Amino acid sequence: MSGTADNGSIYPGDLGLLLGQKKIYGFQGSASSGAADLGIDNPGTLASSASSRTIAIAARPGDHPSTQRQLVWRVRLITGTAGVNLQVSIDGANDWTTIDTYSGTTDSVRAVGADSGAAALPNAQSTSKILSGARFIRVTDTGSGTTAWIDIVCQ
Repeated sequence: MSGTADNGSIYPGDLGLLLGQKKIYGFQGSASSGAADLGIDNPGTLASSASSRTIAIAARPGDHPSTQRQLVWRVRLITGTAGVNLQVSIDGANDWTTIDTYSGTTDSVRAVGADSGAAALPNAQSTSKILSGARFIRVTDTGSGTTAWIDIVCQ
């Protein structure tokens, strides 16, 4: 497993932040060490072609590992234009595959179905097969630089 795949995990139904950090109300503190201040909103900025944190998608105890049926991801744009690829991987290191792309100047809520778009051939790899077997997820900037909050929910 890659060293970048260490940003926690989410279970189906949980919300995971891929980019940025929302305020924790009541948090007392500051970021004098240079770290993000949890008492204020901190949108994330991706440099051109950079990737966000990686989050592991976990199965609920007792469930089959491929329990998610769809993934909902939200882009809350802060400035400029967002251009991001939503990517999944089975090992979090080398095999990142783009399953959805967003480019625009407004906020967006997007759903990617795990059971839609079946392939024409029995063993062809389709988006549905990639998502239903994914274990890690991230977003990658498409080359323009993006400042936003981006979160996901696996259902």
